[in-house]
Amino acid sequence: SMEYQSWSAYNEWDQQSKHDCGEHVLVGIESHYHINPQDRKWRYLCSKPMSDALTTIIEDTLDYELDHDPQDLMTEHLEEFVFLCPAGSVMAGAYSKRDDEPEDRQFKFKCNSLLGLIVTPDEEWSSANDLAARSYRVCEGRSALVGVTAWFNQTYDGRRFRYKCATISWLDMGFTVDYRQWTASTEYASAASTLISRNCGGGVMVGIGSWHDQDDRNLRLLCGDIADANITLSVTGVDLSSEHDESFQSLYKEPFKLECPPGSVMAGVVAKHNAETGDSIFKVSCNRLVDMTMADLNYSSWSAVEKRAQYVCPSFSAISGIESIPLQVSEDGDQYRIDRRWRVRCSPFEIRKADFDIATVHSLECTTTTSTTTTTTLPFEIQIGDWSAPWSGFKEPSEVNCGAARVLIAMKSVHSDYQEDRQWTYRCGSVSGGHVTVIQGSFAGWRNDWKGKFETNCGADEVIGGFRSFHDHNQKDRKFDYFCSKLVDAQITPHGWTDYEFIDKSSYPSCGKNEAIWQVASMYIDQEEDRHWKYRCATITGKAATEPFSMEYQSWSAYNDWNQKSAKDCGEQVLVGIESHYNMETQDRKWRYLCSKPMSDALTTIIEDTLDYELDHDPQDLMTEHLEEFVFLCPAGSVMAGAYSKRDDEPEDRQFKFKREL
Repeated sequence: SMEYQSWSAYNEWDQQSKHDCGEHVLVGIESHYHINPQDRKWRYLCSKPMSDALTTIIEDTLDYELDHDPQDLMTEHLEEFVFLCPAGSVMAGAYSKRDDEPEDRQFKFKCNSLLGLIVTPDEEWSSANDLAARSYRVCEGRSALVGVTAWFNQTYDGRRFRYKCATISWLDMGFTVDYRQWTASTEYASAASTLISRNCGGGVMVGIGSWHDQDDRNLRLLCGDIADANITLSVTGVDLSSEHDESFQSLYKEPFKLECPPGSVMAGVVAKHNAETGDSIFKVSCNRLVDMTMADLNYSSWSAVEKRAQYVCPSFSAISGIESIPLQVSEDGDQYRIDRRWRVRCSPFEIRKADFDIATVHSLECTTTTSTTTTTTLPFEIQIGDWSAPWSGFKEPSEVNCGAARVLIAMKSVHSDYQEDRQWTYRCGSVSGGHVTVIQGSFAGWRNDWKGKFETNCGADEVIGGFRSFHDHNQKDRKFDYFCSKLVDAQITPHGWTDYEFIDKSSYPSCGKNEAIWQVASMYIDQEEDRHWKYRCATITGKAATEPFSMEYQSWSAYNDWNQKSAKDCGEQVLVGIESHYNMETQDRKWRYLCSKPMSDALTTIIEDTLDYELDHDPQDLMTEHLEEFVFLCPAGSVMAGAYSKRDDEPEDRQFKFKREL
C-alpha cells in the first residue's frame, strides 16, 4: 500500500526549490507562474510505500552533487529536457534554481530503486500546462512519478511541463531476493599500484557505483541473496585473489566488455590501478544460478566523463555485463589524464515454479527475446523507420543495434573542425514478408587501428544490422565495429561503391526502396584529421507469393549443464543451428540447438529413429570415438534433425551421435 504524506511548502519567488523524499517516493508536483518575476514557485508530495517485500535503495545523488558540484547533472537553460528514472526506480526528489540571465530555471532530480516490487511506467505522458497556468500532477493509487519533460517558449519566457507516472505492484516469482545495502566504498591510495576488491560472496551483484575523486575512482557494490532452497549458486569465472596483470580480463587504456557466461551473473569485481598509466585493469567473478534460466536486457546508457556512474538493476535481475571505454581528459597545457565511461547489462531471473508456471520479470525500458530469429510473411517489404535521436555527441560513443527483423538503411554524420570529430545518427528498416528470415548478428570487437583503414565485410546473404564507434581525443580518431545480419530466403544484389565523401563535410548515405547498407569503408586523412567515407547499398528481394516452400524457425533450445549430456531431437523438423561455449575450469562445452519447420505441400518427411533407438538399446552404438577426429555427413537427400553427446572424465572428451531426416 501507499501512505501519503503532506504537501511541502512553496519556495519563494526567484529562490531555489528543493525537496528530498528520503526513503519515500515522489507522487505529486505542483507549480504556479507569476508574470513578475517571470518565475514559478514549487511544492511536492511524497508517499511511503508499505510492503514486507520492499527494499528501498536510496539514491544520494541529489545531495552528493549539490555538495560537490552544483552544476553537475543540471538541465540546460532555455533547452528542452526529458528526464526518466532508470528501470525499476521512481522519482524521490527534485531541485531547481533560477538565474536572472537568462530568466529560466535549471533542474535535477533524484530516483529511488524499489527492489522486490515491479515498476511499470505509463505509456503516455500527462497533458502539458498552458504557459502562464498552473502545472500539476498527482499519481493516484499505487503509483509514483518516474519522468518530467519540459520545453521553453522564448516568446513568453516560460516553460510547459508534462509528467509520467508508474504503477508499483508485487509479483509472485516463486522465490524472494534478500537485498542488502551498498557496500562501503573503496578508495585508491597514492601508491604506484593499488588493488581494490569488492564481492558479494554467495550472493549476486545487483548494483555497482563508481565516482571520480581526484585522479582516480572508488568502487562500491549492491548485493542480493536469492532465498530459495531449490536454487543453488555455482561459482565460475576467474581467481580474484591474484594480483598479476596477466590474471586480469582487461588492458590498460583499452576498451573492454566483460560478460558472464549464459545463465550466470556477476558476484565480484577487482580493479588494479597503475599510477604510471593513469588507468586501471579489471576482472570479474560470476555465479551460475543452477535450475534457473535467464535472459539478457540491453545495455544501459553511457555514464559521463569524470562524473558519478551508478547503476541498480530492476527487481529480480542482476548485472551480467560491464563495458567501459577510456577517454583522455584535458588538463593544463598539453597534459592529459585517463577517465572511463561505463555502462552495464542486467539479466532478469526466470524460474519454473513447482506448479510449472513460468514467472518472468520484464522491464518496460528494455526488451527480452527468446530468440534473435524472426520469421516474416508475404509480400516482402522494408519499412523505413525513424532516425535515431538524439544525435550522438561529438567525442561521445555512438551505437545503433537495429534489433530483430531490422537492418541498417541509412546513416548520417556531421563533421566539426573545432571538435575534430563527427556526430552520428542512424535509420533502420523493418523487414517483413516474402518468407524472409532475419538472423541477427552481434558485435565482435573493434575492427580498425587508430588512423587505419576501416571496411566492413558482410557475406553474400548478409547486410549490416549494427554499427558503433568510440573517440579518442589524443588520436583525434575513432575505432569502429559492426555486425552483419543474415537474410534467409532472400536475394541480395549489391550495387557499386559511392564516391568518397568530401573531407570535413557531412556524410549522408541513404539506400533506396527495399535496399540496405551492405558495405562501408573509410580512410583517415592526417592533414585534415578526419575520415572520408564511401558506401554500398544492396537491393533485397523476397520469394514470390507463389513460392511452394518456406522455413519456419523455432526458438533456441536451453543449454545443457557442464559435464552433462546434451540431447536435442527436432522431431519432424530439421536442425539449422548449433552453438557451444567453452569453459576452462570444466574443460567442457555446453550446447544448444535451433530447429526449423519445413513448410511445403510437396514435402513428405521420413523421420529417422536412430537417435532414440540406439540410445535405448545400445548407447555406445554409432557414437564417435574419444579424442579421435570425426566427419559426419547426412546421406544424399537428407539433413540433420537431432544431436546427442555425453562427456567422460577419462579421457576428458565428448562422444557424439546425430540424427537425419529424408
